[in-house]
Amino acid sequence: MAITDCLIHRDPDPDAEGYLPPAELLRRVATLFPLAIIDRERGDRVIRAEADNLARLMNPTDRLVELHRQAVGRVAYVTIRDATGGPQFGFLLRPRPTMIEIEYERPGDRQVCRPLLESLAVALAEYDILTEDLDD
Repeated sequence: MAITDCLIHRDPDPDAEGYLPPAELLRRVATLFPLAIIDRERGDRVIRAEADNLARLMNPTDRLVELHRQAVGRVAYVTIRDATGGPQFGFLLRPRPTMIEIEYERPGDRQVCRPLLESLAVALAEYDILTEDLDD
């Protein structure tokens, strides 16, 4: 069973695409999780790899490929942890974070990291936790 977690921005206007500005989101993360890692270089590597993969799958000049390439320098890979060597999870912070996809190092980390995810959701009160079973 493949289960995934993400944070979805809750906007009072259902027709609007809302998100918390990345600088404010990072400020809240750094305040709540002093041991969090905000890695802009890793974020750039991830977004470049996504752009390259999309370019192989579709036309390299496709708008989606271009949007990914334009995001280089405007993304960060964020690792949330509360202790060095302890449980942690990460996510790619995009320029318009309407949805934040949570990545766990190992499937077993999901349960152990749940309190961290819930703390993050409290700090990012504009977002709701969404858990999906991808096998259904």
